[in-house]
Amino acid sequence: MRRSTFVLALALALAIGAAVAAAPARAATLCVASRAGCFTTLQAAVDAAHDGDAITVGPGTFAGGR
Repeated sequence: MRRSTFVLALALALAIGAAVAAAPARAATLCVASRAGCFTTLQAAVDAAHDGDAITVGPGTFAGGR
């Protein structure tokens, strides 16, 4: 009985792990602006972005290089 319980628990853990690993990453929207929570340079936003992310640029003048 203990072995079957262990096997069932292991199978459940593997199934949950596979489901989490297969979950698609969500795209983020990053911002460049002078308000809190936004990047202050274009380069910082580009460096932090991943495939599929969007970067919005607020009104103003922002540095672009390093």
